[in-house]
Amino acid sequence: MGEKQARLAFGLLIGAGWAGAHRFYLQRHASAAAQLLLTLLMVGLWIWGGRWSPYAPYLLGPIFLWLGHDGFWLYDYFRMEEEMD
Repeated sequence: MGEKQARLAFGLLIGAGWAGAHRFYLQRHASAAAQLLLTLLMVGLWIWGGRWSPYAPYLLGPIFLWLGHDGFWLYDYFRMEEEMD
């Protein structure tokens, strides 16, 4: 598939991390889809949730924690890639 670029992965994390774009870029499709579905669930609850819509903001915590974790995970991922070369 070619060599992945750290700058692009971090840019995707910052710009579209909520959609799992950085994980799609690194071929981690299952976890990327889970991030995207969690975000879509939050947005869906917020817009169309009816009586469940007040609970939508509670999904922001797990989303932000996951994105924070991914920042460290990306750093380790590319550090390990560099050591293997």
